Amino acid sequence: MAKPRSYLILAGLCAAPVIALAADAPAPVSREVLRTDKTAFGQPLAPVPAGGQVVVVRTTVAPGAPFPEHKHPYPRISYVISGHIRLIDTETGASRDYGPGEAIVEPVDHWHAGEVIGEETVELVAVDQVPAGVSNVIRK
Repeated sequence: MAKPRSYLILAGLCAAPVIALAADAPAPVSREVLRTDKTAFGQPLAPVPAGGQVVVVRTTVAPGAPFPEHKHPYPRISYVISGHIRLIDTETGASRDYGPGEAIVEPVDHWHAGEVIGEETVELVAVDQVPAGVSNVIRK
């Protein structure tokens, strides 16, 4: 019968490869995507009311599908996962194009629309901070 010390040595030898694998794993890499104090069309960012909720929305837009005119009463930050999208200020006609890996600070309380550029489906993730129970999208 093995002595208790033998079990400890055996356990240590078995754990060594696991510890070595963890030590060899690459560290997480963080990359700042955007830092701004303005929306896509130059509006200054306003503070969001206290006591609100964070809402995360994933949107898929197929080529040729409408991305209708709308506005956001509170800030919305969208991140483009795939595809290319054109953000259009429907009040001035100005536009900006975005692609994978880019962030969009959408206009606040300002009418705008979007359109898919090219033949690839657009995948976006949007983050809103709004008062509890309030939608951040108003359609025209």
